[in-house]
Amino acid sequence: MFALVRDEDDAGLALCAEVSGLYAEPLRTAYQLLGCVPSGPLKELLDKGSAPISARLDDLWIRPLGASADLNAAQPSDLGEDSEHPAWLLSGVMVTGARRHPADPTCWDVSLQGVDGHLGPPRDLGPQTAVVLHTDRGECGRGADFSDVLLPDDAEPAPSLTLLGCAPGPVLKAALASGTRRSLRLGPVVLEVLGRDGAVVAECRLQGEVRDWRPSAHGPGLLDLDLDGRFWDPVPLYAREVWERWRTSPPTEPGLWSAYDRRERGVWLDLVCSRAARTRQAEGSRAGRTRPADQPAGRVYELDGRHATDEPGLYCALGEAINGPGGYFGSSTGGLDDCLRGGFGARAPATLIWRGHQIARESLGRVLAWDGQPFSYFEMILDILRDGRMDVVLE
Repeated sequence: MFALVRDEDDAGLALCAEVSGLYAEPLRTAYQLLGCVPSGPLKELLDKGSAPISARLDDLWIRPLGASADLNAAQPSDLGEDSEHPAWLLSGVMVTGARRHPADPTCWDVSLQGVDGHLGPPRDLGPQTAVVLHTDRGECGRGADFSDVLLPDDAEPAPSLTLLGCAPGPVLKAALASGTRRSLRLGPVVLEVLGRDGAVVAECRLQGEVRDWRPSAHGPGLLDLDLDGRFWDPVPLYAREVWERWRTSPPTEPGLWSAYDRRERGVWLDLVCSRAARTRQAEGSRAGRTRPADQPAGRVYELDGRHATDEPGLYCALGEAINGPGGYFGSSTGGLDDCLRGGFGARAPATLIWRGHQIARESLGRVLAWDGQPFSYFEMILDILRDGRMDVVLE
Protein backbone atom coordinates (compact mmCIF):
# COMPACT_ATOMS: atom_id res chain seq x y z
CA MET A 1 0.00 0.00 0.00
CA PHE A 2 0.91 3.65 -0.46
CA ALA A 3 -0.40 6.81 1.12
CA LEU A 4 -0.40 10.28 -0.42
CA VAL A 5 -0.43 13.03 2.20
CA ARG A 6 -0.11 16.79 2.11
CA ASP A 7 3.29 17.86 3.37
CA GLU A 8 2.27 20.97 5.31
CA ASP A 9 -0.29 19.34 7.61
CA ASP A 10 -0.12 15.56 6.93
CA ALA A 11 -3.68 15.63 5.60
CA GLY A 12 -4.46 12.30 3.95
CA LEU A 13 -5.11 12.68 0.24
CA ALA A 14 -5.39 9.05 -0.88
CA LEU A 15 -4.57 5.44 -0.16
CA CYS A 16 -3.26 3.54 -3.19
CA ALA A 17 -2.78 -0.13 -3.96
CA GLU A 18 0.17 0.30 -6.34
CA VAL A 19 2.39 2.93 -7.92
CA SER A 20 3.58 2.75 -11.52
CA GLY A 21 6.80 4.63 -12.20
CA LEU A 22 8.12 4.54 -8.63
CA TYR A 23 11.41 3.03 -9.80
CA ALA A 24 13.34 4.19 -12.86
CA GLU A 25 16.85 4.70 -14.12
CA PRO A 26 18.15 8.08 -12.96
CA LEU A 27 18.90 10.71 -15.56
CA ARG A 28 22.45 10.15 -16.79
CA THR A 29 24.80 12.63 -18.42
CA ALA A 30 27.22 11.65 -21.18
CA TYR A 31 30.79 12.96 -21.21
CA GLN A 32 33.78 12.54 -23.48
CA LEU A 33 37.27 12.56 -22.02
CA LEU A 34 39.97 13.16 -24.64
CA GLY A 35 43.67 12.39 -24.36
CA CYS A 36 43.23 10.29 -21.24
CA VAL A 37 46.15 8.67 -19.42
CA PRO A 38 44.29 5.95 -17.51
CA SER A 39 45.27 4.44 -14.18
CA GLY A 40 43.74 2.14 -11.58
CA PRO A 41 40.48 0.39 -12.54
CA LEU A 42 40.09 2.43 -15.72
CA LYS A 43 43.49 1.28 -16.96
CA GLU A 44 42.65 -2.32 -16.09
CA LEU A 45 39.49 -2.06 -18.17
CA LEU A 46 41.20 -0.48 -21.19
CA ASP A 47 44.12 -2.92 -21.03
CA LYS A 48 41.70 -5.80 -21.57
CA GLY A 49 41.28 -4.55 -25.11
CA SER A 50 37.92 -6.23 -25.63
CA ALA A 51 35.44 -4.56 -27.96
CA PRO A 52 33.06 -2.98 -27.37
CA ILE A 53 34.46 -1.55 -24.15
CA SER A 54 31.65 -1.16 -21.65
CA ALA A 55 31.77 -1.56 -17.88
CA ARG A 56 30.69 0.05 -14.65
CA LEU A 57 33.19 1.99 -12.58
CA ASP A 58 32.77 3.26 -9.04
CA ASP A 59 31.59 6.78 -8.24
CA LEU A 60 34.14 9.26 -9.59
CA TRP A 61 35.31 12.63 -8.38
CA ILE A 62 36.17 14.78 -11.41
CA ARG A 63 38.54 17.61 -10.68
CA PRO A 64 39.25 20.24 -13.35
CA LEU A 65 42.83 21.50 -13.31
CA GLY A 66 42.41 24.49 -15.62
CA ALA A 67 43.53 25.19 -19.16
CA SER A 68 47.17 25.86 -18.24
CA ALA A 69 47.68 22.83 -16.01
CA ASP A 70 50.49 20.40 -16.71
CA LEU A 71 48.63 17.12 -17.04
CA ASN A 72 51.52 14.99 -15.86
CA ALA A 73 52.72 17.18 -13.00
CA ALA A 74 49.44 18.51 -11.61
CA GLN A 75 48.02 17.09 -8.40
CA PRO A 76 44.27 16.96 -7.62
CA SER A 77 44.94 18.76 -4.37
CA ASP A 78 46.57 21.74 -6.11
CA LEU A 79 43.24 23.58 -5.98
CA GLY A 80 41.29 24.26 -2.81
CA GLU A 81 37.57 24.36 -2.07
CA ASP A 82 37.35 27.98 -3.18
CA SER A 83 38.85 27.21 -6.56
CA GLU A 84 37.11 28.50 -9.65
CA HIS A 85 36.63 24.88 -10.75
CA PRO A 86 35.90 22.67 -7.70
CA ALA A 87 35.48 18.93 -8.01
CA TRP A 88 32.10 17.33 -8.60
CA LEU A 89 30.84 13.80 -8.09
CA LEU A 90 29.69 11.56 -10.94
CA SER A 91 27.81 8.54 -9.55
CA GLY A 92 27.22 5.12 -11.06
CA VAL A 93 29.78 5.75 -13.78
CA MET A 94 29.63 3.59 -16.89
CA VAL A 95 32.35 3.47 -19.53
CA THR A 96 30.38 3.32 -22.76
CA GLY A 97 33.23 3.37 -25.24
CA ALA A 98 36.92 4.03 -25.77
CA ARG A 99 39.41 4.37 -28.61
CA ARG A 100 43.04 5.34 -29.00
CA HIS A 101 43.60 9.08 -29.22
CA PRO A 102 44.34 9.96 -32.91
CA ALA A 103 47.24 12.30 -32.12
CA ASP A 104 48.82 10.10 -29.42
CA PRO A 105 48.17 6.34 -29.48
CA THR A 106 49.48 6.01 -25.91
CA CYS A 107 46.39 7.94 -24.74
CA TRP A 108 42.69 7.19 -24.95
CA ASP A 109 39.48 8.98 -25.79
CA VAL A 110 36.91 7.65 -23.32
CA SER A 111 33.13 8.03 -23.29
CA LEU A 112 31.51 8.08 -19.86
CA GLN A 113 27.99 8.24 -18.50
CA GLY A 114 26.93 8.92 -14.93
CA VAL A 115 24.58 10.75 -12.61
CA ASP A 116 25.83 14.21 -11.67
CA GLY A 117 25.92 15.17 -8.01
CA HIS A 118 23.59 17.87 -6.77
CA LEU A 119 26.08 20.60 -7.66
CA GLY A 120 26.78 19.28 -11.14
CA PRO A 121 29.80 20.22 -13.24
CA PRO A 122 31.02 23.80 -13.53
CA ARG A 123 29.39 25.38 -16.57
CA ASP A 124 32.28 27.71 -17.29
CA LEU A 125 34.85 25.08 -18.22
CA GLY A 126 37.04 26.47 -20.98
CA PRO A 127 38.49 24.57 -23.92
CA GLN A 128 41.33 22.16 -23.29
CA THR A 129 40.51 21.81 -19.60
CA ALA A 130 42.62 19.09 -18.00
CA VAL A 131 40.99 16.92 -15.35
CA VAL A 132 41.91 14.28 -12.79
CA LEU A 133 39.47 11.44 -12.04
CA HIS A 134 39.55 9.45 -8.83
CA THR A 135 37.37 7.25 -6.64
CA ASP A 136 37.67 7.31 -2.87
CA ARG A 137 40.26 4.53 -3.19
CA GLY A 138 42.63 5.92 -5.80
CA GLU A 139 43.21 7.77 -9.04
CA CYS A 140 41.59 6.48 -12.24
CA GLY A 141 43.20 8.69 -14.83
CA ARG A 142 43.90 12.14 -16.22
CA GLY A 143 42.52 13.73 -19.34
CA ALA A 144 43.85 16.60 -21.43
CA ASP A 145 40.44 17.79 -22.62
CA PHE A 146 37.06 17.52 -20.94
CA SER A 147 35.45 20.28 -22.96
CA ASP A 148 33.09 18.07 -24.93
CA VAL A 149 30.16 17.76 -22.52
CA LEU A 150 27.00 16.17 -23.86
CA LEU A 151 24.18 17.46 -21.68
CA PRO A 152 20.80 15.73 -21.35
CA ASP A 153 18.18 16.57 -23.93
CA ASP A 154 15.82 19.15 -22.44
CA ALA A 155 13.04 17.76 -24.61
CA GLU A 156 13.25 14.32 -23.00
CA PRO A 157 9.75 13.28 -21.85
CA ALA A 158 9.02 13.56 -18.16
CA PRO A 159 8.82 10.28 -16.21
CA SER A 160 5.32 9.00 -15.58
CA LEU A 161 4.00 8.52 -12.04
CA THR A 162 0.63 6.82 -11.74
CA LEU A 163 -1.13 5.97 -8.47
CA LEU A 164 -3.23 2.86 -9.07
CA GLY A 165 -6.29 1.80 -7.11
CA CYS A 166 -6.60 5.08 -5.18
CA ALA A 167 -9.22 5.68 -2.53
CA PRO A 168 -9.28 9.48 -2.47
CA GLY A 169 -9.79 11.39 0.77
CA PRO A 170 -12.04 14.45 1.17
CA VAL A 171 -9.38 16.97 0.10
CA LEU A 172 -8.54 15.10 -3.09
CA LYS A 173 -12.21 14.40 -3.84
CA ALA A 174 -12.95 18.11 -3.67
CA ALA A 175 -10.03 18.92 -5.96
CA LEU A 176 -11.14 16.36 -8.55
CA ALA A 177 -14.74 17.51 -8.34
CA SER A 178 -13.66 21.08 -9.05
CA GLY A 179 -11.41 19.97 -11.87
CA THR A 180 -9.80 23.37 -12.30
CA ARG A 181 -6.12 23.61 -13.00
CA ARG A 182 -5.58 25.49 -9.77
CA SER A 183 -7.42 22.93 -7.63
CA LEU A 184 -5.44 20.07 -9.19
CA ARG A 185 -2.18 21.65 -8.01
CA LEU A 186 -1.95 19.94 -4.65
CA GLY A 187 1.31 21.61 -3.66
CA PRO A 188 4.10 19.77 -1.80
CA VAL A 189 3.00 16.21 -1.06
CA VAL A 190 4.59 13.10 0.39
CA LEU A 191 4.18 9.64 -1.08
CA GLU A 192 4.51 7.25 1.86
CA VAL A 193 5.65 3.74 0.97
CA LEU A 194 3.97 1.37 3.43
CA GLY A 195 5.04 -2.07 4.55
CA ARG A 196 2.78 -5.07 5.00
CA ASP A 197 2.20 -4.00 8.60
CA GLY A 198 1.05 -0.54 7.49
CA ALA A 199 4.13 1.21 8.86
CA VAL A 200 5.92 3.80 6.73
CA VAL A 201 9.04 2.33 5.12
CA ALA A 202 10.12 5.29 3.00
CA GLU A 203 8.91 8.70 1.89
CA CYS A 204 9.13 10.44 -1.48
CA ARG A 205 8.53 14.17 -1.68
CA LEU A 206 7.23 15.86 -4.80
CA GLN A 207 5.10 18.71 -6.08
CA GLY A 208 1.67 17.16 -6.52
CA GLU A 209 -0.08 18.17 -9.72
CA VAL A 210 -2.84 15.92 -11.03
CA ARG A 211 -2.66 15.48 -14.78
CA ASP A 212 -5.44 12.96 -15.33
CA TRP A 213 -7.64 10.42 -13.52
CA ARG A 214 -9.97 7.57 -14.45
CA PRO A 215 -11.81 4.62 -12.86
CA SER A 216 -9.48 1.90 -11.68
CA ALA A 217 -9.57 -1.81 -12.44
CA HIS A 218 -8.67 -2.40 -8.76
CA GLY A 219 -12.29 -2.00 -7.68
CA PRO A 220 -15.44 0.12 -7.71
CA GLY A 221 -15.03 3.67 -6.48
CA LEU A 222 -11.24 3.54 -6.89
CA LEU A 223 -9.27 5.74 -9.26
CA ASP A 224 -6.01 5.64 -11.19
CA LEU A 225 -4.31 9.00 -10.78
CA ASP A 226 -1.62 10.42 -13.08
CA LEU A 227 0.71 12.98 -11.50
CA ASP A 228 2.87 15.34 -13.53
CA GLY A 229 6.25 13.64 -13.81
CA ARG A 230 8.09 16.94 -14.23
CA PHE A 231 7.96 17.34 -10.47
CA TRP A 232 9.14 13.84 -9.60
CA ASP A 233 12.52 12.17 -9.18
CA PRO A 234 11.99 8.40 -9.45
CA VAL A 235 13.67 6.05 -7.01
CA PRO A 236 16.73 4.48 -8.72
CA LEU A 237 16.17 0.97 -10.02
CA TYR A 238 19.06 -0.38 -7.97
CA ALA A 239 17.14 0.55 -4.79
CA ARG A 240 14.15 -1.60 -5.67
CA GLU A 241 15.30 -4.87 -4.10
CA VAL A 242 16.20 -3.20 -0.80
CA TRP A 243 12.97 -1.18 -0.65
CA GLU A 244 10.82 -4.20 -1.43
CA ARG A 245 12.64 -6.24 1.20
CA TRP A 246 11.87 -3.62 3.82
CA ARG A 247 8.25 -3.44 2.63
CA THR A 248 7.91 -7.18 3.15
CA SER A 249 9.41 -6.99 6.64
CA PRO A 250 11.79 -4.60 8.43
CA PRO A 251 15.05 -6.29 9.49
CA THR A 252 14.65 -8.61 12.45
CA GLU A 253 18.19 -10.02 12.51
CA PRO A 254 21.56 -8.29 12.14
CA GLY A 255 23.74 -8.28 9.06
CA LEU A 256 21.05 -8.60 6.37
CA TRP A 257 22.56 -5.57 4.64
CA SER A 258 25.90 -7.36 4.22
CA ALA A 259 24.75 -9.25 1.10
CA TYR A 260 24.46 -6.01 -0.88
CA ASP A 261 27.09 -3.98 -2.69
CA ARG A 262 28.16 -0.54 -1.57
CA ARG A 263 25.51 1.32 -3.56
CA GLU A 264 22.67 -0.86 -2.23
CA ARG A 265 24.07 -0.62 1.29
CA GLY A 266 23.73 3.12 0.92
CA VAL A 267 20.04 2.60 0.11
CA TRP A 268 19.69 0.38 3.19
CA LEU A 269 21.35 3.03 5.34
CA ASP A 270 18.99 5.70 3.97
CA LEU A 271 16.01 3.58 5.07
CA VAL A 272 17.62 3.11 8.48
CA CYS A 273 18.02 6.88 8.82
CA SER A 274 14.45 7.60 7.75
CA ARG A 275 12.96 5.08 10.16
CA ALA A 276 15.11 6.36 13.02
CA ALA A 277 13.99 9.94 12.38
CA ARG A 278 10.31 8.95 12.40
CA THR A 279 10.69 6.77 15.50
CA ARG A 280 12.64 9.42 17.35
CA GLN A 281 10.07 12.08 16.55
CA ALA A 282 7.16 9.85 17.63
CA GLU A 283 8.85 8.75 20.88
CA GLY A 284 9.87 12.29 21.70
CA SER A 285 6.33 13.54 21.14
CA ARG A 286 4.80 10.84 23.34
CA ALA A 287 7.29 11.53 26.10
CA GLY A 288 6.88 15.30 25.83
CA ARG A 289 10.55 15.82 25.01
CA THR A 290 12.63 16.34 21.92
CA ARG A 291 14.88 13.30 22.46
CA PRO A 292 13.87 9.76 23.47
CA ALA A 293 15.57 8.00 26.37
CA ASP A 294 18.96 6.30 25.99
CA GLN A 295 20.30 3.09 27.45
CA PRO A 296 22.07 3.70 30.77
CA ALA A 297 25.69 4.88 30.71
CA GLY A 298 28.41 2.29 31.21
CA ARG A 299 26.93 -0.32 28.88
CA VAL A 300 29.10 -2.55 26.71
CA TYR A 301 28.22 -2.86 23.01
CA GLU A 302 29.65 -5.32 20.48
CA LEU A 303 30.25 -4.39 16.84
CA ASP A 304 30.47 -7.20 14.30
CA GLY A 305 32.99 -5.75 11.86
CA ARG A 306 33.24 -8.69 9.46
CA HIS A 307 31.40 -6.85 6.67
CA ALA A 308 32.43 -3.24 7.36
CA THR A 309 34.24 -2.95 4.03
CA ASP A 310 32.87 0.46 3.08
CA GLU A 311 31.35 3.53 4.72
CA PRO A 312 27.67 2.48 4.49
CA GLY A 313 28.55 -0.97 5.82
CA LEU A 314 30.45 0.53 8.73
CA TYR A 315 27.48 2.67 9.77
CA CYS A 316 25.05 -0.23 9.32
CA ALA A 317 27.19 -2.39 11.60
CA LEU A 318 27.63 0.38 14.16
CA GLY A 319 23.90 1.13 14.22
CA GLU A 320 23.09 -2.53 14.84
CA ALA A 321 25.72 -2.74 17.58
CA ILE A 322 23.99 0.05 19.49
CA ASN A 323 20.31 -0.32 18.54
CA GLY A 324 19.83 -3.82 17.14
CA PRO A 325 18.78 -4.96 13.62
CA GLY A 326 18.12 -2.00 11.35
CA GLY A 327 19.36 0.33 14.08
CA TYR A 328 20.75 3.81 13.53
CA PHE A 329 23.78 5.42 15.12
CA GLY A 330 24.97 7.86 12.50
CA SER A 331 25.36 7.78 8.73
CA SER A 332 28.24 10.25 8.47
CA THR A 333 30.97 11.60 10.70
CA GLY A 334 28.78 14.53 11.69
CA GLY A 335 25.84 12.22 12.38
CA LEU A 336 27.99 9.93 14.52
CA ASP A 337 29.24 12.87 16.55
CA ASP A 338 25.65 13.99 17.10
CA CYS A 339 24.59 10.49 18.21
CA LEU A 340 27.35 10.40 20.80
CA ARG A 341 25.85 13.46 22.46
CA GLY A 342 22.82 11.41 23.51
CA GLY A 343 19.29 10.77 22.38
CA PHE A 344 20.09 8.00 19.89
CA GLY A 345 20.20 4.89 22.08
CA ALA A 346 23.55 5.06 23.88
CA ARG A 347 24.65 7.27 26.75
CA ALA A 348 28.34 7.97 27.33
CA PRO A 349 30.55 6.85 28.81
CA ALA A 350 30.22 3.40 27.28
CA THR A 351 32.39 0.66 25.80
CA LEU A 352 32.38 -0.61 22.21
CA ILE A 353 34.08 -3.93 21.49
CA TRP A 354 34.91 -3.83 17.78
CA ARG A 355 35.32 -7.42 16.62
CA GLY A 356 37.02 -7.94 13.27
CA HIS A 357 38.21 -4.33 13.22
CA GLN A 358 41.00 -5.24 10.82
CA ILE A 359 38.47 -5.43 7.98
CA ALA A 360 37.62 -1.74 8.30
CA ARG A 361 41.24 -0.81 8.96
CA GLU A 362 42.28 -2.41 5.66
CA SER A 363 39.29 -1.17 3.64
CA LEU A 364 39.01 2.35 5.05
CA GLY A 365 42.53 2.94 6.33
CA ARG A 366 43.49 4.93 3.25
CA VAL A 367 40.83 6.72 1.22
CA LEU A 368 40.83 9.86 -0.89
CA ALA A 369 38.84 12.97 -0.09
CA TRP A 370 37.05 14.97 -2.78
CA ASP A 371 40.28 16.93 -3.38
CA GLY A 372 42.40 13.80 -3.80
CA GLN A 373 44.07 14.06 -0.42
CA PRO A 374 44.55 10.68 1.31
CA PHE A 375 43.36 10.14 4.87
CA SER A 376 42.26 7.30 7.14
CA TYR A 377 38.50 7.10 7.50
CA PHE A 378 38.99 4.29 10.01
CA GLU A 379 41.14 6.44 12.30
CA MET A 380 38.71 9.35 11.92
CA ILE A 381 35.85 7.15 13.18
CA LEU A 382 37.98 5.97 16.11
CA ASP A 383 38.78 9.57 17.05
CA ILE A 384 35.10 10.59 16.95
CA LEU A 385 34.07 7.61 19.08
CA ARG A 386 36.78 8.26 21.66
CA ASP A 387 36.11 11.99 21.74
CA GLY A 388 32.48 11.08 22.45
CA ARG A 389 33.61 9.07 25.51
CA MET A 390 33.15 5.69 23.85
CA ASP A 391 35.93 3.37 24.97
CA VAL A 392 36.77 1.34 21.86
CA VAL A 393 38.30 -2.09 22.31
CA LEU A 394 39.75 -3.39 19.03
CA GLU A 395 39.66 -7.16 18.58
